[in-house]
Amino acid sequence: MKHLKLFGNANELQTYVNGSDYLEPFVGTDSQGGGVKYNRVVENIIRVFVEQSDLVIPKFLDNDLSNYEDVELKEGWNTLDMTNDFKYGFGNIVGTSLNYLTEVDFSHYIGTKLYMYMFFQTGLKKVILSDSIKEIQEGCFANNNNLQEVILNKNIAIIGNSAFNNCRKLTKCILPEGLKELQDGSFLVVGLEKLILPESIEKLGENVYSCYNDDNTVSATVRFHSLEPPIMSKYSFNEHITLEVPMAAVETYKNVDIPGWKEKFGDKIVGY
Repeated sequence: MKHLKLFGNANELQTYVNGSDYLEPFVGTDSQGGGVKYNRVVENIIRVFVEQSDLVIPKFLDNDLSNYEDVELKEGWNTLDMTNDFKYGFGNIVGTSLNYLTEVDFSHYIGTKLYMYMFFQTGLKKVILSDSIKEIQEGCFANNNNLQEVILNKNIAIIGNSAFNNCRKLTKCILPEGLKELQDGSFLVVGLEKLILPESIEKLGENVYSCYNDDNTVSATVRFHSLEPPIMSKYSFNEHITLEVPMAAVETYKNVDIPGWKEKFGDKIVGY
């Protein structure tokens, strides 16, 4: 909780903010009803760092992704107000290269979701999500050739279609307990040699994970923590994946009631 303290009268007002550098001009009234101007804390923002000017992102104008306007980012840190100017979000739906967008700060973001294609094809190397975020939507971080590490928060419940698809350098990402769903292609073609699914996982889409390796020598592994298999299909993983399951659940996973499952994965399920 940030504290805003106002001192003085309408003619000489000073603003003191504890623990924040993020301020914006704000027009209000004093106790006598007179108009005053001061700065207030912005509590729902995303900051992005751009290494050169003239980088353009599409800002959504409503809930229809086809309605947007271009916003030019300046070199250095840019503050995006997600309550006002960017209340419908933004996303790289036009698929242009945003390679010079290299850092993102979610520490003052209180939204519950990250929008479709928000950081598609950027130059991000590391992502740390704020605790408020519960859903990562389709293609949000896809095609990030430099992304190496993602730190998910404890409240993430859904990772959407192709959210991290084709992030070939992504080698560090721990899926937290509480995660319930991985949608189609969420971690398809990434650098992770092992995907560890928390006990809380309830549903897996198709082709949720595959490991990319330059010389194609890595044997990819998926480890389940739950004794009960989640909802999934024989297309959730490719035939080169080894499935690690709790020793007490080996037979349960081998005999899961999914057409074609046992033929495809019966000899690839091992206990730990």
